[in-house]
Amino acid sequence: MQVTGNNSLNTYRLSIRVFTDGFSLFTYTNTQTKPFSEEFFPVADQTQLPAQLEAILSRPHITEHIYEKVEVLACTPTTHIPLDEFRREEMVPLYRLTFSNMECASEDVQYEILKSLEVVELYYLPAEVRNAISHVYPEAEFHAMHGQILERLSGKKTEREEVDGICHVQVVRDNLYVSVLEPQGLRFACDYRAATDNNRFYYILYALKTLETDLKRTLCLLSGVSDTLKENLEKYILFVEPCV
Repeated sequence: MQVTGNNSLNTYRLSIRVFTDGFSLFTYTNTQTKPFSEEFFPVADQTQLPAQLEAILSRPHITEHIYEKVEVLACTPTTHIPLDEFRREEMVPLYRLTFSNMECASEDVQYEILKSLEVVELYYLPAEVRNAISHVYPEAEFHAMHGQILERLSGKKTEREEVDGICHVQVVRDNLYVSVLEPQGLRFACDYRAATDNNRFYYILYALKTLETDLKRTLCLLSGVSDTLKENLEKYILFVEPCV
C-alpha cells in the first residue's frame, strides 16, 4: 500500500489538483506547510487525462514515498445549496442548469456536505479520473478546491469591532475564488476563470458591489495573489491582509 496511517517522520502527503487542462502534484513531508515538490502536467485532450494521471502517479519518484494522506482537489466550477434544500436526485439537473456551457455525464457531477457552513457543494470531476486515482491510491480523499477554502474560511474569526465580515480571495493558476462570510454564515461563494489581474480585480469588486458590502468594514484575506492585485484592492478596501 502506498497510503498509510503511520505517523513516522519519513512519511509524506500528496495533494493532486485536477484542472480541465491538466493536473498538478504537490508533495509535502508531514511536518511541512509548503510543498518541497510541485509539478504541473498539461493535458491537451481531456479524454486522455485519466490515463495520463495514472501513468504519472505510477512513476518511481512518486511511488517511492509512503503517503500518510493523499488528497485530490478538483479545480472546476462549483455551486452551493443550503443543506436543508439539497435533494440528491436534483443535483445533476441543477449543476447542468448552472453551468449550461459544460458537457458532463451524470456520474461526473460530485457533491460534498460542508458541515461547518451547512451547505452542499456540487462540483465536476470525471468518474474516470476518480477511478484512475483510486486505482493507484484507494484511500485517496476527494474534494473540490473551493470547498476546502470555504471550510478553512469558516474557522477564521475576527475580533475587530470595526470589521463585520470576511472576504477571502484566492488565485490558483487561472482560477479565482471569491468568498464572503458574515456572522450569520456564508453569504457568497463563486469561482471564475480569470487569467489576468485586471479581470480578477473586476470580478472581486463587482461581487462586493453587488452584495452591497461595506468596504470599510470588511476584512479581505488574500492567497496566491500578485502584489499588483493586492495594491489595487487596497485602494478600495480598508483592511487587506495575507491569509495565513
